[in-house]
Amino acid sequence: MKRHNLNAALAATLLVLAASGAEAAERSGGCIEFAWDVRAEHLLFAMNPLPLAAGVDRATTPTVTVDRLYQLHLQRHADVTFPMPPGVRELRAEGFGGLAQLQVAVPGTYRISADQPLWIDVAFNGALLKPLDYQGRRDCTNPHKIVEFQLPMGVNLTLQISNATSAEARISVTPAPEPAR
Repeated sequence: MKRHNLNAALAATLLVLAASGAEAAERSGGCIEFAWDVRAEHLLFAMNPLPLAAGVDRATTPTVTVDRLYQLHLQRHADVTFPMPPGVRELRAEGFGGLAQLQVAVPGTYRISADQPLWIDVAFNGALLKPLDYQGRRDCTNPHKIVEFQLPMGVNLTLQISNATSAEARISVTPAPEPAR
């Protein structure tokens, strides 16, 4: 009788572990295979986003902060006045875009993450900052794409989102983890 109870308890424990693993995989969009350490991004994308209307010009550009998940409501490209032409080769006429302002308190490498295929630029001082690197996972949404930039501190930076396939995009900005030594 005791052995039967032990087997039943073991089976129940295995079911709970399998369910929690499936729940974690669902929260991460089923994808944790980024080459980078993306734990911070996965944690943010598991949270409820703050809804925010993306700007269509400098006067309407909202501010985003580091370590927060936003649900940006984007507009058709034709309705957005980008401070700098987006860096994407071809701006899709049917695509969505928008602007957000960012300022970081500490200079360094930051990641801008999105839940869908879209183009991410950072405009500063009349130019686009060159991305350091990027990664994406085709079947992932939590996040789908991550772009790293070296950001200066204490200045207004403009995030330019373009070529989104949907008018709603989840976006976050996180400091890149220090490389392992």
